[in-house]
Amino acid sequence: MSYAQSARLARDRIHGPVPFNVNASFDVDGHLDEEWLRRALTRLTRAHPALRGHLTPDGTAMLVPDEVEPDLLVRTGLTADQVQAEITAEADRFRDRRQGPLWSGQLLTRHDGHQVLTLAFDHLVMDASSLDIVLTDLAAGASRAPDPDGPDSYGAFAADQHARYGTGDPPSLGYWRQHLAGTALNRPVVPKFCLDPTGPLSGRRTSARIEFDDHERRSVVSAAASQRVTVFLAYLAAVAAVLAESSGERDVTFRVLTHGRRPPFTRTVGWFANMVLVRLRFADPLDLVSLLAEVRETWSRQLPHQGVPYPLVLRRVEPDRTISDHRPSVVTVNAYTPGPPVRLGSARLTGRPDQGGLAEEAGLHFMLGHGADVLTIECWHDPVRYALADVAELLTALKQRLLSVADLPRPGRRRV
Repeated sequence: MSYAQSARLARDRIHGPVPFNVNASFDVDGHLDEEWLRRALTRLTRAHPALRGHLTPDGTAMLVPDEVEPDLLVRTGLTADQVQAEITAEADRFRDRRQGPLWSGQLLTRHDGHQVLTLAFDHLVMDASSLDIVLTDLAAGASRAPDPDGPDSYGAFAADQHARYGTGDPPSLGYWRQHLAGTALNRPVVPKFCLDPTGPLSGRRTSARIEFDDHERRSVVSAAASQRVTVFLAYLAAVAAVLAESSGERDVTFRVLTHGRRPPFTRTVGWFANMVLVRLRFADPLDLVSLLAEVRETWSRQLPHQGVPYPLVLRRVEPDRTISDHRPSVVTVNAYTPGPPVRLGSARLTGRPDQGGLAEEAGLHFMLGHGADVLTIECWHDPVRYALADVAELLTALKQRLLSVADLPRPGRRRV
């Protein structure tokens, strides 16, 4: 298993298993034929070994049968409320991890004929990058031949990861020890409005979202380029700034979610996404120009070391952190690229994949949606810790901080 899978199962042994799913829900434009969908899902499971996988009886490895029948539920004549109830129930369902498949699909049809397609995967066999691969292959009919032992297969990736990091002390750990020296990852760095920074989490999460209009989006893209950073790095700087202002900290560490893959594993379905710890230190008062430069330099230094699995970094670099201490001590940040509508046969799926449902670590999780015509920031949060009004205020401050990059003086051109 990958390091992420092993860490998850270790947590479950201590705290008890809870649902931890990756979910996607789509409105269907047109008509999605049930038999066409079943055939496409069957081809998909044959093409990707992880989608056939489940735990061995002792729970220490993944077993991948040659054939698995996809789990597709079809229901018709539902009300809108019934459709939503079915989606929520499936998103929150706990699957017996010793029986496959560890995912399911639902084709739900309302009284008026409108269809909704939902897919729900146990996180043990799926991460967000895998979801993009699955949707692409589903639209293409998963035409590539299944190859359980191929160079980009799930098993090959897990074996390669353990070969690189399973023994000894990988050189990149030296970088992380230096980068994180003096941090207190067990001490939450949270906004002052957090209702209860040390209390238990509810296990639920909700979200708030803020959008940029077309003029604002173009302004941010242009301003980031002028400061020699990507929009993503400008966003990281903005997150660091609002966390510093709202928490009073000037030494902030947060997690950035990366897809965790490299050639030839870029299209491998499984749980290989990796958390990268980004630590930023800055003066008081905040200087956004200097902060942008530090984000750019920090990210560049970390690129060669991002492959070290996050559980391994915590275990080797932060020995005082225990698996029972599962409070969200650092904020999580990631980005996604909204793609075009997915076409399945003659139908088209609209809507953005949503990793909703239960998650015991839903403290604060910021997401940047950055596409050719889209710029949004969303925040998942635990309603027991953060009131929706406070999160909305935080998102407004984050948007304004990102927009303020356009007001910075533009660096002069370098002479060659």
